[in-house]
Order: sequence, then structure tokens, then C-alpha cells
Amino acid sequence: PGRIKQWAASADPIRRGLAVRDPRFRVQVAKQEGATTLTEAAVARALQWLSKEQVGDGHWESRDKSWNVAETALALLPFLGAGQTPAAGRYQDTVSKGLRWLIAQQKPDGDLRGSGGDQPGMYGHGIATIVLCDAYGLTGDELLRRPAQKAIDFIVRAQAKDGGWRYQPRQPGDTSVVGWQLMALQSARMSGLQVPDETMELASHYLDLVSSQGGALYAYQPGNAPTPTMTAEGLLCRMYLGWRKN
Repeated sequence: PGRIKQWAASADPIRRGLAVRDPRFRVQVAKQEGATTLTEAAVARALQWLSKEQVGDGHWESRDKSWNVAETALALLPFLGAGQTPAAGRYQDTVSKGLRWLIAQQKPDGDLRGSGGDQPGMYGHGIATIVLCDAYGLTGDELLRRPAQKAIDFIVRAQAKDGGWRYQPRQPGDTSVVGWQLMALQSARMSGLQVPDETMELASHYLDLVSSQGGALYAYQPGNAPTPTMTAEGLLCRMYLGWRKN
């Protein structure tokens, strides 16, 4: 609690990003950012619905079971975003069971791709890594540190020579998958985990390959035309890498 309070008062946007999820600070910050009683009630109803959809062993079921890791991770993200953790909040059991299920899917080398085929691979791993890093950052629980760091280390090893990521480790990148991996790396940095500078520098090189108009527009892969979706993702990645609004 003392650490979270210190981060909330910090000028460091990375530390503040985690601190404002704490229920003691979230309401105040949410109101400053435009939240209302109605929007907060909508979040509460959504979390209630998600909790009812959880399977008994802690995961969320996808129609295509190869996406179960990604599906479970996506379901856990809004709980953590609302400050719900294994140690605090109305949904402690929901979050705790979900995290245990995710960690049980992790291989010794940190791989969280699950049993999926080609396409779900690094998507599921990236999203699940965000969850583990955020959960560790919010709780400081040492039992979460090791699986979170192992998942980050897997992302580092999976990076392709062009600086990107795709469905499977070391495939030449695509911007869609790159965004999830960079979000995971950013979550790790926010939580005090280790991310090599070289990994971020190489990711910046990949973004150069898919950008145009001085970094204003972004494509799915090098040589493709830019699209609105990939431009949004590319610019978010640039902000993670230190670009400012100007």
C-alpha cells in the first residue's frame, strides 16, 4: 500500500499508470478523466458478467479452444484495470483462479502460447504476459514475479531479426502482433521487471520499416500500404518507446 501511494503521487507516468488502478485512487482519477456514476456502473456490470462466464478451473472458454489462453487473459485484463487483484476487491477469487490457470499453462521456458495452432501463438502469449506483469505490479507478490519475468524473457527470445514478432517465435514481424508484445514489455517496465534495452531498440527499427510520412502512418508489414488500424497501433507503440505528442 505504501508503494502504491508513493507511485500515485509520482511525476513518473509509468508508476502512476499502475497506481491509479488502486481502488483508493481510481475513483478520484477516473472522475478527473471524465468518468461518471453511469460509466462506473457499466464497468461494474461488465465485471459481474465476466465473472459468471468463468469456468470452474479458472479459465474462460473460447469456441475454438486453441484461443483459451488469449481468451482467459483478455477476460482478466478488465478486472486488473479496475484494481481487482488476488489480494483486494470483490473479485479476488475470480482473479486468483484465472491467474493460477494461466500460470499452469506456462511451459518451463516461459511459453504461454497454450495448445493453440499457428495463429493464436504469440497473440495469446503477449496478452497473458500483460496480465502476469500487471498482476505482479499491482500486488508485488513474489509468486507472480518469476512467471511474469519468464514470459517476458520468452518475448525477448521470440523477437525476429527485423525487430518484430508474428504468430510463432522469430517469424518476420507484423504490426498487429508487435503491438501486443510491446504492450507486454511496457507492462513489465511499469512493474519493475527486466526488459533489455536492445529489445526495445530493435522493435523501434521494425516500426521504422512499416512507417511512412515521417512516422505518421503504419502498415501491417513492410511494403504494405498503411491502414488506420495499424497506424493507431504503431503510434501507441511509439509512445511506449518514448515518442511525445509532437
